[in-house]
Amino acid sequence: MIEDCPDFKTAFRKVGGYDLQPKNFQDAVKIITDALALLIISKNHKYGKKNINDLGQIGIFCRTYDKTSRLREHFVNKVELGNEDTIDSFADLAGYGVVDLLYEMGWYNLELENDRLGTTGTG
Repeated sequence: MIEDCPDFKTAFRKVGGYDLQPKNFQDAVKIITDALALLIISKNHKYGKKNINDLGQIGIFCRTYDKTSRLREHFVNKVELGNEDTIDSFADLAGYGVVDLLYEMGWYNLELENDRLGTTGTG
């Protein structure tokens, strides 16, 4: 069953990130990308594919523009972000980057299996 992860911190906790101490940069990247994968899969499960399929890369661009505008307001104009802090905004940007890569590879519309988070490889 795919778990609901409303934000990066929840996904990070669910992959055990707060309990891990990476020994090197590669380990740190793996922990972060595992949490991002959980977040992206959770959001795809929750919101579906229609929003991206309707507008394609223009829709992805609009969402990244919204996030970068929000971050600009925070960093330049000192506007408080409210419930969504910078880590969530940057995680969402990273997620949209992955979604775009999936879209460009022709993989975005692959079936989402409800009983697993995903694995790599062919077998």
